[in-house]
This record gives sequence, structure tokens and C-alpha cells, in this order.
Amino acid sequence: MNKKVIIAAIVCFWVFTTSMAQERSQLYGTVKWQNGAFAKGVLMRIGGYRVVTNKKGYYKFDYLKPGEYTLSIKPPGKRTKYFKVKVTRKYKTDDFIIDW
Repeated sequence: MNKKVIIAAIVCFWVFTTSMAQERSQLYGTVKWQNGAFAKGVLMRIGGYRVVTNKKGYYKFDYLKPGEYTLSIKPPGKRTKYFKVKVTRKYKTDDFIIDW
């Protein structure tokens, strides 16, 4: 009987951890200046994570739980602006234009 309980516990733990891993998603895209040029070095924060855009304005947040977040965008030499974004189970692309 103890072996059955241990096996059942292991199976439940495996199912739980597998389902939790599947609930993670990504948010990625590009940031451009108003003139269409890629915005390099833009600091972006969401849900305790932070990234900086590369030379092509690309950013990527991994391991986000689905839900609504506030994304902050801080371009070099400009003020921070905040956006509401919704992350779903499917990977989400959001592109931004710095027009402030």
C-alpha cells in the first residue's frame, strides 16, 4: 500500500509540474523610434523581469505566466512610459513606437 501511495504522489507531482511549465509564455517584439529607426538600449520591465533592447530594437521576456501586466518602457534620454499588456498561453508579439 505504501508503494501505491508513493507512486501516486510522484505521478501527481509530475502532472502538476508539467502543467505549470505549460502555463508559461513569452512576450517579444521590437521597439522603434518615431522615425522608424530601431531603438537600441531601451530598458523594459515587466513582472519583476527586465530586458534591454538590442541594436535591432528587439526584446524578449521568457517564462511569463499568462495574465495582465504593466510594461514599463524607458528609452535612453526619455521618460518612462507604462503600458497594459495581456500575456496569453500563446506567445505574444507587441511592437512599440517611441512617440513621447
